Amino acid sequence: MATERDDEPEVPAVFADPRYRAALALSNGLLIAGIAFFALEGTIQLLVYGLAVLDVPVTMYVLGRVADQSGP
Repeated sequence: MATERDDEPEVPAVFADPRYRAALALSNGLLIAGIAFFALEGTIQLLVYGLAVLDVPVTMYVLGRVADQSGP
């Protein structure tokens, strides 16, 4: 017998831990900055650095929303 929640995907409880969300966001930002440092130059490098800085809080916010929607 199907319930309303059967068709919703399960979100791992690991997103509920803010330390994990912060570590994931920081690692993404560092990866983007590393690619910019080693592979790019000039104005595009600066733009990608800016993208890396913006990626960290946005990723933390999105993962926080995912954790809130997944419930207990």
